[in-house]
Amino acid sequence: MLEASQTLILSDLVQQKTTARRLRWIHTAVLFLLIGLSLVIHTPAYSTVEKSFEPPAGLEAIAMPRFVGHHLFKFFGLEIYHISLWSSPEWIPEKWNQHPFALSLVYARNLSGEDIAKRSIAEIKKQRVISTEMAQQWTSQLSALIPSVNPGDRLTGVYQPSGDLVFWLGSKKLGAIKDVALSEAFMGIWLSTKTSEPKMREKLIGMYLE
Repeated sequence: MLEASQTLILSDLVQQKTTARRLRWIHTAVLFLLIGLSLVIHTPAYSTVEKSFEPPAGLEAIAMPRFVGHHLFKFFGLEIYHISLWSSPEWIPEKWNQHPFALSLVYARNLSGEDIAKRSIAEIKKQRVISTEMAQQWTSQLSALIPSVNPGDRLTGVYQPSGDLVFWLGSKKLGAIKDVALSEAFMGIWLSTKTSEPKMREKLIGMYLE
């Protein structure tokens, strides 16, 4: 009986130690998971909304620039960028490419310039048919101008009716696209009636100000 009792006691102790180790492992795993999620979801330590209301660089190319609208773009609940539209007084949505305006994006995540360029071409293809050769040329032009961005970086495109599209990173002028078709196609990603994000367009053109 004594030996049986000792065996049971030892068995209980082993089981308790095993359970304790499992609990510690689960606690550690949950802790790392929470830390990982925190890093992913709360990457920005600032508000992209507030920064988006500040006038971006390059507006001196637009006579009497005004704030029109804005939108916070999210993907699966994660904040990607906050975009705002600035234009001349005569600008209207129906003729969005016939007057000067600027689109300014404040990024909340790390994105490579190459990925931004490729994604832009993918969005353009949803609106119009372009050849493989043209898609490659446009991707190259965008990749040469658009840099990789970090949380808090602000990328602004200032458009002119002539088709010139000047890019700015913060207060640094990056260069310009002189291709009329590409300039219109690129800005049309957000402003064309064929955009894949119609609610974003509605907020940008001022239909639903928040």
